[in-house]
Amino acid sequence: MQKPPTSETNVLAKAIAKIETEVREGVSHGHFDLAISCKIGNSGKRELLVRAGKNHKYLIPEDELKRSA
Repeated sequence: MQKPPTSETNVLAKAIAKIETEVREGVSHGHFDLAISCKIGNSGKRELLVRAGKNHKYLIPEDELKRSA
């Protein structure tokens, strides 16, 4: 399993790492519920919401999407 991203990494990488962690933990337990939604918020930021027991919200700046593509 990969290490979680450090604070210097981008928000999208942190969100993807969280999703991977939730899936791995859920498979390990044998059952889980996971929902992911996204919408465009203020200033073009993407509001990514990961629901897995708790809600985890990530605000991804539009310029970060261009770097990760």
